[in-house]
Formats: sequence, C-alpha cells, structure tokens
Amino acid sequence: MCYLDILHNLLPHDPTLLRPSLAHPDFHMANIFVNPDNPSEITAILDWSSAEIAPLLVQTKPLDMIDYEGPQLNGLERPKLPADLKARSDVEQRKARILYLQQSLVALYRTLIHKRSPETWKCFEHQDKPEFELLTIARRLLHEGEAPYLARIIELIEEGSDMVALSDATDRPSQARRAALLADKDGIMKYWEASQAGSDVMGRIRQTLGDLFPEQGVVRHDQYDEAKRALGQIKEKMIGEFARSEEDRAAWHKSWPFDD
Repeated sequence: MCYLDILHNLLPHDPTLLRPSLAHPDFHMANIFVNPDNPSEITAILDWSSAEIAPLLVQTKPLDMIDYEGPQLNGLERPKLPADLKARSDVEQRKARILYLQQSLVALYRTLIHKRSPETWKCFEHQDKPEFELLTIARRLLHEGEAPYLARIIELIEEGSDMVALSDATDRPSQARRAALLADKDGIMKYWEASQAGSDVMGRIRQTLGDLFPEQGVVRHDQYDEAKRALGQIKEKMIGEFARSEEDRAAWHKSWPFDD
C-alpha cells in the first residue's frame, strides 16, 4: 500500500491544523530566560538551531519539562487515586500517589490548553486518533525503515479500517499494491520483528551506557576515553550474545556504528 494512497484519510479536515508553524526543537527550562524581578515574564528563549517549519499538527507536543511517560489520560480526564489505596502496601501507596501527582500536572496542562488555545487542543485530539499514529510512523521511515509502517497497514486492512480504504474502487494500481502487500505479509512481519529486535538491542545499549551513550555520534571531550572503553565492552557483550558463527561476528564488527 503506497503511503500516498491513504494520505487523504489520515489528514485532519480542519485546515488550521495543517497551517505551517515554527517550533523550538529543544524547549526546556535551561533555554528560557526570565526577568528575575518578575519570573513570569520571559525575556529570551535560546538555542533555536535546528528549528523547523512544519504543520501545526506535527509541531504540537506536550511540554518536555513535564516529562511524563506513564499511562495516558484521555481528553480532559482527571486522575484518581485507586479505590483500594489504603489496603495496599506502603510502597504501593507511595507509587500510586506519585503517579497521581504526575498525572495531575498533565491534566492541569491539558485543561489550560483546552481553555486558552483551542487550535492546540484540536491538535491534541487528533493526535489521540489512529490516523495520527500512521502519520507519525511514516515520518520515521528514514530512521526505522518501512517495516513498522507496513505491518501496521496490514493490521488495519485485516481489521477493515476505513483509513486504508481506497477512495475509488476502480483504482486498479492501488488495489494491486494492496493485494501485493497482503501476499507478502509473512515477509513484512518477519522484517518488522527483526526491526523491533534491533531497536530493543539499541535501547539496552543506551540504557547500559547512560550519559556515555554517543547521541548523534558525539560524546563530551572529557568522556571520550571512558565512552570508547564502555562501547568496546558492550560490543563484545552483544557479539557474544547474538553471534552464532564467525560470519555473524564479522557482520557485527562491520555494522557496529560506534568504532572510530
């Protein structure tokens, strides 16, 4: 299924959500200067390198400074403490209260957006839909390959979703691509599983190295030697875990992205 075949089903009908918008790529507290005599007054926003112009729907994101990745709230939903909170252990009660406070901050932010910025709220609403999921996956094609996108398309076709319905039933080229996609389901799903496994391995490497992980291939000068040693150790660990032959080992050595 060609991406352009279904693009018209994924985009919002409200043209304001597709309006070109400029967004700061790294908006956090360290890049915000305020008036010391009036902290609510912003005097400067720094680090505009890598800023881009894209549709408002794409640029609208939760504030990075909220830093919440737990269970998501729907719409203007308010968080609630578990009804059986007092029956839980002290550790579980503490976890529940921390989650409640984190979700309360998210709920407050979403409520403020709903009242003060209707267009931004419309973006949030569209982002909760499966259509936006496909748009997001498609934006990562150059980084993650076609497997996640094609696997999700196959799932939607088999579910009978309107998102992947053709606009014209007589569009034979599009129907041919759809049939070819379903015929190659096993190969695509195998490719997707391999892609997921690769992402999981990279996630393990990132978590193990912590601050030493070379984001975009760069490490701090004073951490270079330490990072190089750590990467060498993790490389041998990965090869020992996954290589099943000398050919596998050679492939790992050739494709390892962190050598000089």
